[in-house]
Amino acid sequence: MYNNIGIVYKQMSNYANSLKYFEKSLLIKEEIEDKSTTAYTLTNIGAVYAEMKDNVKAVTYFTKSLQVDEEFRNTLGMAKNLSNLSSCYLAADDFHTALHFCQQALVQNKEADYLKGQAENLYNIGDIYRKIGEFEEAIKHYNMAKQIDIQIGCKDGLAYDLISIAEVNMNDNYVHSNLDFALESIQCAKTILEEIGMTSALVDVYKNFQ
Repeated sequence: MYNNIGIVYKQMSNYANSLKYFEKSLLIKEEIEDKSTTAYTLTNIGAVYAEMKDNVKAVTYFTKSLQVDEEFRNTLGMAKNLSNLSSCYLAADDFHTALHFCQQALVQNKEADYLKGQAENLYNIGDIYRKIGEFEEAIKHYNMAKQIDIQIGCKDGLAYDLISIAEVNMNDNYVHSNLDFALESIQCAKTILEEIGMTSALVDVYKNFQ
């Protein structure tokens, strides 16, 4: 119950109360030695600190959660926490560490045969490579994410894959840049976003590419 209340407060951006209830939930689980479910609450606490931009504490809690998931071989939980750790290090511009954790998350999602998670990891790996100027690797990973999103019918993921592929192809520093291909990708992405009613995302597309 306390965990659910913490989630509600987090959605309201009331972080103080969110942490209070997550910590109550964690205390009860520790008292009854329900270690197998503590990872979920530890991840929630880490997520609150991440939203508060306190990456040090976020990393601490995501790491604790990861250790519990490793103990119980919770593959999807491990993937989620590795992805969370990657996001924290990316926010701190530690691209090497962010890439390491995201690649490890991909390994776990492959082990779990979780295609949506794999697509998200591949997209994020592409983003990291793009940030460090390794455009060939960025395109490679965006295309891998695109293929999975097509396979599983994830239209919003596909739209963002196409947008990112277009952004790389419009970058003058990418030796294989192709403006025509970029504009074609953007048009496809716009069509998908209109089809699924993601109007807020469309605003960003028009802002960046008009």
